[in-house]
Amino acid sequence: MKKTLIVIFFMILFSFATLADLEEGLVVYLNFDQGKVDTVKDMSNSGNNGVVKGNPKWVPGPRAELGSAVEFDGVESYIEVADNDSLDFGEDDVTMMLWIKQDVDQVDYPRPISKMPLFGTDKPGFDVITVGLKQPALRIFYGMSGNTRQEVDGGQLIADGEWHHLVAMKDEEEGKIYIDGNLVGSAPFTPLDISNDYPLIIGANAEPAAHVMFKGVVDEVAVYNRALTEDEILTAMDGKVILAVEPGNKAATLWAEIKR
Repeated sequence: MKKTLIVIFFMILFSFATLADLEEGLVVYLNFDQGKVDTVKDMSNSGNNGVVKGNPKWVPGPRAELGSAVEFDGVESYIEVADNDSLDFGEDDVTMMLWIKQDVDQVDYPRPISKMPLFGTDKPGFDVITVGLKQPALRIFYGMSGNTRQEVDGGQLIADGEWHHLVAMKDEEEGKIYIDGNLVGSAPFTPLDISNDYPLIIGANAEPAAHVMFKGVVDEVAVYNRALTEDEILTAMDGKVILAVEPGNKAATLWAEIKR
C-alpha cells in the first residue's frame, strides 16, 4: 500500500511539473469562456485582451470541458489584440496553438491567426493560413522583407467540418506544423526579425486596410515566446493546461480542473 501511494505521489508530481511548464513563455491565452463579451480576457496574465469586432458567435468548443469557442462569419467578424512588446518576438522562437473547425475550404487564403500584413509590403510578421482549394494545406509564414519569405506546409486538408488541434511554431532552425498532435510539416528556417507594429488578429489577417477574413470556429488560442516540445503539445491537446488564474490576487488555480 505504501509503495502504491509513493508511486501515485510521484506520478502526480510529474504531471504538475509538466503542466507548470505550459505557463512558461505564454503571452496570449484566449479561452473564450466568459460568454459573449466586447473584450475577451487574456488568461495568460500578460494583459493581451482581445477586442471583438463585428458579431462573432459563441458556440460549443471541441469538448465539453473546454467550454465555449468563437465562430467567425468570414465577412466582418474578428478579434484584435493590440500590439505591444510582448508580441514582438524579433528573431526568437514563437508558437501559435489553437483548436480550429472549418467547414469550407476558402479560396482567398484565410487566416485564423495573424500578425502580418498582406504580401507585397516590406514589413515582416507571422501568421497561419488555411490554404484555398488549389492547395488544401496549412501554411505558416514567418516574416517577409521584400521577397524574403519562409514557410512550411502541413499538407493536410482540415476544412472538413471537424475539430483539429493546430500548432504552428518556429525554433532556431525550423518551422513546424502539428495537426492533432502529429508533426505533419517542417522546413529549415533562418533567423529573421518578425517584429512589427501590427495587432495580433484572430479571424483575419493583420492588415487594417484589407482584411482577408476567416470563416470557421476557433478555441483555446495560445501564443508562446518559445517553441513547445512534443510532450507539451500533446499535454495541451488533452486539455491538461495549467495557468496562473489569479482573480483578485487569489491563489493560482488549475485551469483544466476548473473546466472539468
